[in-house]
Amino acid sequence: NTLNYFDTLHFAARARAPTLIGIGLDDAVVPSRSVIAVTNHMSAPRFEVRILPVAHSDDPRESLWKEFDDEWLDFTTNGLPEDFGDEARQVQTTEAG
Repeated sequence: NTLNYFDTLHFAARARAPTLIGIGLDDAVVPSRSVIAVTNHMSAPRFEVRILPVAHSDDPRESLWKEFDDEWLDFTTNGLPEDFGDEARQVQTTEAG
């Protein structure tokens, strides 16, 4: 029942545009299990997921979201790579390096 309050869930199956999803595993604002549930309802022909360790926090790894933001902003200005959504790219984990 909790996910019924997360509006994105109700629209996920209707998405048809290429979609990039970011999931913060430790996130007190948007719990990762909610975003994973939305992702499991996606039916867009081309989507990718980025799994990050944290979101909405003071954790130093929060800086990884800047990389994620830079990535999707680059897509909006320069277009998607030809292989966006291909099996080899569908799930990527970003780790502090």
